[in-house]
Amino acid sequence: MYLQDEYASVLQPIRSLIGFKKVTLMPGDTETLRFMIQPEDMSFTGVNMQRQIEAGRFNVFVGGSSDTKQMLSYVLK
Repeated sequence: MYLQDEYASVLQPIRSLIGFKKVTLMPGDTETLRFMIQPEDMSFTGVNMQRQIEAGRFNVFVGGSSDTKQMLSYVLK
């Protein structure tokens, strides 16, 4: 699972890996994985060198690599 902060006051990576679980499936099998996005996943070091979280839109990507197109967005107020 990758997280993207659409806008931050300090330049951020395009997508950050915040969750990972390796799963082996046989053809036709399915499995549900659950991840919890924690406050520290949305935080970054600001210009004052302190960890902070800013309000705004975040995009969550789920897939086998960072270029996955499966996305969900949410707004942190």
